[in-house]
Amino acid sequence: MAFCACGSARDCGWVLDEDAPRWPTVCMFRKQVLRSPETTAFPGARGKQSFEFNGGSGTHVDAPAHFIPGGRTIDQLRPEEL
Repeated sequence: MAFCACGSARDCGWVLDEDAPRWPTVCMFRKQVLRSPETTAFPGARGKQSFEFNGGSGTHVDAPAHFIPGGRTIDQLRPEEL
């Protein structure tokens, strides 16, 4: 969520799935179904998935420290700076 000067919140999120935008040099989002209720037996029937994606995937903010040695980290930024 991002907060504007009027105090209201704006959803700046982006869906994280196989079609999500990504940096061209990183792996794309991958989802693998490992088990499903249809392929597992009672009483342990369940769904189980595995996900693989780059740590910078999805909606996020890169703090100055990501690029600048000694730069501020995300916890040092004030909301009004974003």
